[in-house]
Amino acid sequence: LHHIMKVKRHYFNGVAFRLKINSKSMKDSLLSLAITEQDKALTLEIQAPYILNELAVLYSNLNKNDKAESYLLKAIELIPDWAVPRANLSSIYQFTNRYKEGIESAKKALELKPNYTAALVNLGLCYYKIGNYLYAEENLRKAIENGNNYFLTYEYLGNCYFQKLN
Repeated sequence: LHHIMKVKRHYFNGVAFRLKINSKSMKDSLLSLAITEQDKALTLEIQAPYILNELAVLYSNLNKNDKAESYLLKAIELIPDWAVPRANLSSIYQFTNRYKEGIESAKKALELKPNYTAALVNLGLCYYKIGNYLYAEENLRKAIENGNNYFLTYEYLGNCYFQKLN
């Protein structure tokens, strides 16, 4: 029990640092602290997909997408039926202009967890980036219907409407 408590302490300390990021001036130092905590947790529990997923999110915030991708692939290998790292992987693929891979990863996340908002947003963004505005609109609207209030979702949905007018 003591071992898992140490793992969880480092994991949640890292998550807390990431969640405190609210300004660009604090971002790098808090991400560094968060990564340090997650690395400590991973050292204690090397087969923990939730830690690997969190490290991927942190490295993605630093635009270290290769490292983020490798953590996500390892998390998926450990728990193939967990939708979260697949949705996060679709985001990495979108950031790195690998839209078809992003679409496949988001679709797989949606197979595992239908109507998963993060996967719907990422799927919509990937479709938008390849010019498929109809599918982009469909998925972004579903994400909003599921309660997504992130401005990017609305921005891209508006862009879809704009593209359809031209």
